[in-house]
Amino acid sequence: MDGDGTMTVLVGSGKGGVGKTSVTAGVSSALALSGASVICLDLDAGFRNLDLALGLAEAAVPDFGDYMSGRYSLDDILLRHPDINGLYLAAAPQSPLERFEPALLTKLLNDLQSRGDYVFIDCPPGIHPEICHYAAECDKIIVVATPNIYSLRDAQSFCALTGKHGGGDFSLVINRIVPRLISRNVAFDIDEIIDAVGLPLIGCIPEDSDVIACANCCLPVMLYKNSGAATAYANIASRLQGADIPLMKL
Repeated sequence: MDGDGTMTVLVGSGKGGVGKTSVTAGVSSALALSGASVICLDLDAGFRNLDLALGLAEAAVPDFGDYMSGRYSLDDILLRHPDINGLYLAAAPQSPLERFEPALLTKLLNDLQSRGDYVFIDCPPGIHPEICHYAAECDKIIVVATPNIYSLRDAQSFCALTGKHGGGDFSLVINRIVPRLISRNVAFDIDEIIDAVGLPLIGCIPEDSDVIACANCCLPVMLYKNSGAATAYANIASRLQGADIPLMKL
């Protein structure tokens, strides 16, 4: 954590389509529902989707590029969630991330850290210099992988490249698990994924159609308690807070 006690969490993977944005939205929402103040930073400039996963797609706000250019204040760009108290979004600009100087990105992160108990950074696909820059500033790096060989290879590369730049503790989230595929030996099991990526496990999330359905309806999945994914997100949030929560049975 930084000097003010804020935990900064970077969520990445290297590969697109593994559910980084859904994990970011779900875990940050769960933390806010537990009483924490949480700021989500959508770093996927040009292809932002975190507003959809949080159920905020209808809200038009300035983005973090507007803040870094001096056109708006930090209060102006922080969108407060109407249904989840303590949850805020700093939206991504349409401009490519490469347009912004590293010093400005560092200032943005420092300013966000002064406003919340947690700052979650939703990474874009791929491995950009800007992600490595932010990784060095984070307390926790959550690597999201799915049970397929392409995702595991990219997760390995993401860890290798971001790890060179320092940063916080790495943890693994295995997303979109389909138990029947594992039982048929056509998908990697949890132990095989842990061995392949080489990181301690912080959570397992089942494949859950509610995640897509809620995003399509602009509703936060954490408000649907019967969702298996929502339960998994809440468990990960509890582990980030220091609780010893057993893995859910899939």
